[in-house]
Amino acid sequence: MTTTKSDTGLFSPVVPEDRWHPDFRALREESPREPARRSMEGVFARMGDRDGNFREQFQTTGFDSRVWELYLYAALEDVGLEIRQPNPAPDFLVRRGSLTFGIEATTANLRTGESKPVISNKRELLEFLTQELPIRLGSPLFSKLQTNYTAKPELRGVPFVLALECFVSPDSMFVSESPLGSYLYGLHSSPEFDHDKKLRIRNTTIGEHRSGEKVIPSGFFAQPGAEEISAILFSNSGTAGKFSRMGYQAGIAQDRIWMGRYGMVANNNPDAAAPSFFAEEVGNRTERWSEGLVVFHNPQAARPLPDEAFGYAAVQYALVDGEIRHTISPFHVFSSQTLTIPAPEGYGVEVARFIGIRRLRELAEGMEATYGAKSSD
Repeated sequence: MTTTKSDTGLFSPVVPEDRWHPDFRALREESPREPARRSMEGVFARMGDRDGNFREQFQTTGFDSRVWELYLYAALEDVGLEIRQPNPAPDFLVRRGSLTFGIEATTANLRTGESKPVISNKRELLEFLTQELPIRLGSPLFSKLQTNYTAKPELRGVPFVLALECFVSPDSMFVSESPLGSYLYGLHSSPEFDHDKKLRIRNTTIGEHRSGEKVIPSGFFAQPGAEEISAILFSNSGTAGKFSRMGYQAGIAQDRIWMGRYGMVANNNPDAAAPSFFAEEVGNRTERWSEGLVVFHNPQAARPLPDEAFGYAAVQYALVDGEIRHTISPFHVFSSQTLTIPAPEGYGVEVARFIGIRRLRELAEGMEATYGAKSSD
């Protein structure tokens, strides 16, 4: 078992072992998780424990939410924002030059004892993405909407952002920003091609989302009171996998494990209707903490958030003339998985690298055969 030297460290137990979250246990005890463990410790040391219960929640029922907060702090640092953490809220009060705005973190989580949904075919996947997922994402947003954050002295007259991460998917490959954008703006965007094979986007209005007996209206930004929310900040990168890659990229455990990454990345061809598959060795390309940030601007915002708030590191979505428009990032990952291969006992890390690269090639060949998607190495 690996332990930290400081009894105030993030992984020093503050609750009995039988209360530990399974992911906390794995991070604390498993050797290949060292890059994530040490990366998280570093961010926590800089961020601190504002309300005194961060470690207790991180080690138990609030694991996902606290990982999301750690990630947000690192990403906000990465884009050059000055960060304060008022007590008790919002989670972050940040500044860039003369611009100040607040950020409150929230997550879409499974209910206690609930299992992640099982999706076995394309019909079930479509139902999940267009109906159940918007309901899951809408629940924490509506809950935050009921709290009058903008009446707090620190937030009067400044933009206010809700930062959302999703932990209800059976697989992070299923959750990119597209379903969230459809729900926020109440529009479904579908690709079409004209006679010159040029891509055109057709937008249709969504009235509601229905899953079983649960029904919610679509178009979060159009709901009463939502004008107080300047934007929604989203990422599906606020996970232990991100901390693993960033720690490994910084040199942690490179002599004992090999790490790769694969998934779907934006295709910046203006006439491409689908993303591309990518596969890479972690460390061959410099990954930033802020990679994967997405900002959805509220067209009804009482205090709009300027595009430069995050230093143009984030992909920006906005409603323009009834259409959802977005900026382009050179390398924008919609979803990904991290592949960690420990060096086999008695062998060097090059053997782990050989195994990992072979696995990435198999994944790339499978994606190309299924979707015709080319991979990048």
